[in-house]
Amino acid sequence: MELKLTNEQLALLFDEDLKDDIISDGLYTYKITDPVLEINGLYKDEIEYDLSETPILKEYDNTVLLTLIPMEHGVVYDSIILAKKEDLYDISYMQIEGKSERYCLHVDWTTYDFGSGQDYAPDDNHEEEFHKEVELYDTNVQPDADMSLRITVERIINNVETLQELIEEDTDDDWKLEILDGSIIQDDESLQETIESLIEYLNRYLESYDDPIYTYVNENDTIKIYKTDPSEYKTKLEAQFKITKD
Repeated sequence: MELKLTNEQLALLFDEDLKDDIISDGLYTYKITDPVLEINGLYKDEIEYDLSETPILKEYDNTVLLTLIPMEHGVVYDSIILAKKEDLYDISYMQIEGKSERYCLHVDWTTYDFGSGQDYAPDDNHEEEFHKEVELYDTNVQPDADMSLRITVERIINNVETLQELIEEDTDDDWKLEILDGSIIQDDESLQETIESLIEYLNRYLESYDDPIYTYVNENDTIKIYKTDPSEYKTKLEAQFKITKD
């Protein structure tokens, strides 16, 4: 079974604040998209189960998954702990090598003695039949059940602060431009100055007329960064990003 998570549900699995689909570890900013909780072998094959209308929520500081098993004369409800407060995911532990990566994170789930915390809800006037029915099946969560969270994590540059962080970090220039390419950056009174700082930084090794030089143009709020190699008489578009005033 696969459960596509909303941003609100995903936020319950992370230690940092997730605002919409944006998360920051205090140093870098990321966008998290396409979150999917994959669930395998939760119950025995003969048990048909479904998820609660609100499948993921907080209970006593735990992030839990709520399931239900419909029976002929009632319903068995389960609360499975996906993460305790101290075990939430930390985005800073993830190593993002490129602009974006698809992650598969193991969910170290637990429950109350594999089913002893279940709630029984028999239909009116059918309590005896319901309990007899429950005794016929093993409705416990299986100890070898496997759950994983799949997410796409993308490093983003979306404002002056994150652009300045990109300039200052100790990484390869080509990598910086790869991260910057395709970004949408919020306009700011200091954005122009920061863009010029970026170009100055890229040209920091410029010593002679034969050295490659970086320049930029602003075309209808799209910043295009070019690299010109005088020795080859060639100019190449290295990266571009848009400025938004919204």
